[in-house]
Amino acid sequence: MARLAKDLSATNLRVIDETTAEAEARYEELVSTSAVDRRLLHGPFASNVWGGRYEIDGFGGHGSQGTTFTGVDRKTGARVAVKFFDLGRAKDWKAQDLFDREVQTLQRLHHPGIPQFLDVLTDDDTGARALVMTFIAGESLQAVLKRDGVVPEKRLWSLLVDAANVLATVHGEGVVHRDLKPDNLILKPDGSVAVVDFGGVGVVRGKAGSTVVGTFGYMAPEQLYGAQTPATDLYALGATVLTLATNLSPEEQPRNGLAVDVDEAAPFLSPALRRLLTTMLSPDPKERPRDAAALLVELKRIAASPSVTAPRVRPDLGAKVDAFWHDDEHVEDAVKAAQGGLGILAAVLGTFATIGLGRIVLPFLLTVIGMFVSPAGRRKLHLLRDVVERRAQQLQTEMKKAGLQSAQRLEELNLKDHERRAGKKRRLKKQMRHIEEELDRKLQSSRKQGQFWKRL
Repeated sequence: MARLAKDLSATNLRVIDETTAEAEARYEELVSTSAVDRRLLHGPFASNVWGGRYEIDGFGGHGSQGTTFTGVDRKTGARVAVKFFDLGRAKDWKAQDLFDREVQTLQRLHHPGIPQFLDVLTDDDTGARALVMTFIAGESLQAVLKRDGVVPEKRLWSLLVDAANVLATVHGEGVVHRDLKPDNLILKPDGSVAVVDFGGVGVVRGKAGSTVVGTFGYMAPEQLYGAQTPATDLYALGATVLTLATNLSPEEQPRNGLAVDVDEAAPFLSPALRRLLTTMLSPDPKERPRDAAALLVELKRIAASPSVTAPRVRPDLGAKVDAFWHDDEHVEDAVKAAQGGLGILAAVLGTFATIGLGRIVLPFLLTVIGMFVSPAGRRKLHLLRDVVERRAQQLQTEMKKAGLQSAQRLEELNLKDHERRAGKKRRLKKQMRHIEEELDRKLQSSRKQGQFWKRL
């Protein structure tokens, strides 16, 4: 029994050693692909278990203020995100100030849509620091946009409400995120949205300052001279929503003077959403909602509006805007409003618009039709125009995506066929080589036999 126990213990130790070796090998690979200076990896960062507690097992990405890794808290078993800073090589004191500010901000903020502060690891010899936070599962909206294309309007309303709820907590602490963009908004598995990367957080300051933080395109004009208010975040949120709606970066959006022309950029969006985005993207911060709390009030007002374009709110979700009127309901109302031959014509036009003509022919024809109907009928026809134009653009996007997928599939098939043909040629060459070698051996054998018989 004692020997059996000893053998089992040795086996367990061997398994543990192999698991540890695999984890260390993965860690070495992570470090080699990151921008972290290996000379910093000593002290609390000397092994793959930082601070003797947080086992690093994944790479989260590079940011302006540090490199993020993912791992496991060995004490609790929970997933964590660890943001690593090389403050010893910082160009000025501002990097240290931003690090301290992010730590202090996360210690004060408590919201399910914000990473929660857990720990700070320090190495005074090198100046390296690591901020440990709870890990928020999901994928960035930038990744969603890249994979799926434009985001439907229904989800854009939910995004606005979720982000405004998170930002209300942030603004309530007297700070501004300053770097909202699709990369820093995470779509969680439950469908809600979280805000991450508080490395650029700053205190509310209406006057000019010496530090400019943010991402070009998503930055409000006042950020260019170092000022920031809660309305600054709302500009970035508006730019983010417009990017998700059009799959165009802020620099690619049409402009009317200094302002983004939302109506031209996204005519397929409902009038209510276009008006809201126009307000949020105003160059003058005084014309935007004051802060996230004011934006929530505006969203509730829109939800309660009797207008047909107002979003509906499910009673069980309180203030959360869950869905817009369905396009089918828009079309049905518009067709009912037009009578007789006009109704048939509107339906035919809607069908043609759905297959691609809506963005070219429909606006003109509906304008002509509108000359012969009542004002109420014209409003319905305008509504129909918006719906079919939106559907036409969605169909165009889907056709483009399908075309790209088909082209990619064809390229993959061609590549496989090329590889198959190349493999067949290699096999034939190999068989020919074997045949030649066999013939050569037989020829050599025949020659040897002939020489033998000659000698005899």
